[in-house]
Amino acid sequence: MSSPQALPAVYIERQSRFRCGLHAINALLKRSEYTPQALDTIADALRDNHPSPISRFTHPHRSIFGLGNYDLNVLQLALERKGLEATWLSPKHHLKTLLKQPNLVGFLVNVRATTFLATVFSALFDDCRHWIAVARYADAFYLVDSMRRQPHCFASASHLHRYFDTIRQQQQAHILFVEHHSQSSTSS
Repeated sequence: MSSPQALPAVYIERQSRFRCGLHAINALLKRSEYTPQALDTIADALRDNHPSPISRFTHPHRSIFGLGNYDLNVLQLALERKGLEATWLSPKHHLKTLLKQPNLVGFLVNVRATTFLATVFSALFDDCRHWIAVARYADAFYLVDSMRRQPHCFASASHLHRYFDTIRQQQQAHILFVEHHSQSSTSS
């Protein structure tokens, strides 16, 4: 992994409501591929396929208030519809080897949210989480967080590895690697 000499135009969307999952998958797709309405439709279909007695009053896959807050099932299905697969990054995966795979698109990261508003919502409802993308552009990886103004380029594989270790410890992060379906050789 090398630092780029000329920075590419990294696609980033600014945070809107609780739609960080939408922003993260669009960052991995490098364009505004999905809209809130499209992800709401996916979430509603998932709910309708597995109805529960309380599903009239709550929504297991998104906010009932139309604010976003999409769960992993929605994001995975949206990525699958674009020919991508998200797989949990576990200790069995050697990160340096994974970063060299040509079919790797990037990483989908879920961290404990640390903003004031997230703290309030966590106290009222449940643990508030935030989705972030680490998108690949050629041989470089960029942290694309809708809560930040600009993406951040990781200088090396060891910097990315250190970042993942830190957020796992400090923010209870869950990390998935995202790759093209047709060439799935790293997930086995």
